[in-house]
Amino acid sequence: MFRTRKRIAKVAAITVTAAGALVGGGAAAQAAPATTHAILLLISGYSSGGNGGNGIADKSPKEIRHQAYQALLGAKSVRVTLKDTGSEAQKGNGASAGDLSLDQAGCTGSVAMGTQGSFQIVRRGTEVWMKPDATFWRTTGPSSEGTAGAERFKNRYIHGTTSDAIFKKAYVCSIKALQKSPGTARPFTDVKKGTETTFNGMKAIPLTGKVDGKAATYYVATQGKPYLIGGTQKGNGTDLTFTLSDYDKPIPSATPSANESVEVSQLESQLQGAS
Repeated sequence: MFRTRKRIAKVAAITVTAAGALVGGGAAAQAAPATTHAILLLISGYSSGGNGGNGIADKSPKEIRHQAYQALLGAKSVRVTLKDTGSEAQKGNGASAGDLSLDQAGCTGSVAMGTQGSFQIVRRGTEVWMKPDATFWRTTGPSSEGTAGAERFKNRYIHGTTSDAIFKKAYVCSIKALQKSPGTARPFTDVKKGTETTFNGMKAIPLTGKVDGKAATYYVATQGKPYLIGGTQKGNGTDLTFTLSDYDKPIPSATPSANESVEVSQLESQLQGAS
């Protein structure tokens, strides 16, 4: 007996949860902390206030975190990439790799979930498209449905809106998720400032500390605006490197066509028909 509706919900929930974990914030980030939830960890405890310029290399860790948050609040868009070679991510317990471009209206990009496969995701406003690969279909539900889905929906997106139950968490796939209050973030403790260095080709000041027992290093740009430009987390099955770049650059706005998509409302009948 097929449990198609439950399967559809599971595929979509994993997708948006992973995307949310990638960009940080909310329950999705709690589900996979070894991600750019690091942004909230870095700035945890600091709220909006006056906006200082750069010249942060001589500032205290507290002031650096504050200025990084101010810069983030003013950003219109950003590109986030990550790679986690740790054992937990490789099992599919969180994103093992990802590349998402985010703005106020949504996101576009891809996320890999280790042995569970990968997917592409596009969100513009209230509309959401997700395209799981064959491995993702096969590893997120009963084998018969996964095989049918992988064949039937090869190279096609599932399309719905944030009002659909299975896409309600897709709100996390935007820069707004990064800019939300950091008050619920896990604490970034034992924070120390290092000496100016280079990260991803940019001069930056590193802050080192611990997050849930993991060693963490976050890099804040010392030229231009004091943006968080990336970092690392290591320990407890995590070996993560992430970058943030292309601040304020327009992200791709194209959306999949109707010919490339299947509506959520039609997915169940089509999946059953393919089995």
